[in-house]
Amino acid sequence: MSGMPLSTIERQTILTLYSAGVKVSKIAPKVHRSQSQVKSIIQHYRRTDLVQHMKNPGRKRSTTAGTDRKIIKSALENWRMKLDDLRLKVQHELKVPISAKTIMRRLHATMLYRRAGRKTPLLTPRHQAARLAWCRDKAKWTSAQLKKVIWFDKSKFCLVGSRGCLGVWRCSREALLSHCCNPTVKHGGGKLLYKSNVRDGQLQKWNSL
Repeated sequence: MSGMPLSTIERQTILTLYSAGVKVSKIAPKVHRSQSQVKSIIQHYRRTDLVQHMKNPGRKRSTTAGTDRKIIKSALENWRMKLDDLRLKVQHELKVPISAKTIMRRLHATMLYRRAGRKTPLLTPRHQAARLAWCRDKAKWTSAQLKKVIWFDKSKFCLVGSRGCLGVWRCSREALLSHCCNPTVKHGGGKLLYKSNVRDGQLQKWNSL
């Protein structure tokens, strides 16, 4: 029992008994606590005039508000920069030692997390305008019209970039922003082509040489 933290009611009971002139040696058995705990509560009340124990504020922050802004700005300038590279950059520019965990905590506090970039087709402004025009033209199509469409799906081959996972610093709602995506392109060569007819559910597959 002596190792358990004291509740506010127990602290008030100790202080009430002490104010009534009861000795510490007699208060301890009544509240089932050690005399050292009772003395500590009484001394704390004399020093702060507070019944409840104040929480430890913890270690002082190793970065200032200006340093935090610099960390966030550096991450937003290069969305693909790795955590260790970001640490070296901030440390070199500010001339202060800083850990990778500290940088990660500051970014997480502003809802910036390192996530795998979504793979999307590499589109030029002309491609984007053409796709937008197509979508607007077909936006009012009925279900009957859509059922007559034959959809084609081909396997993807990487021409630029990396086949691995490339991370970016972004917020939760920025997954499809252009600077948070990894552009991919298709090219000729060996591939599998799938032909799917949405209308009757038929699926065909063949190899292209």
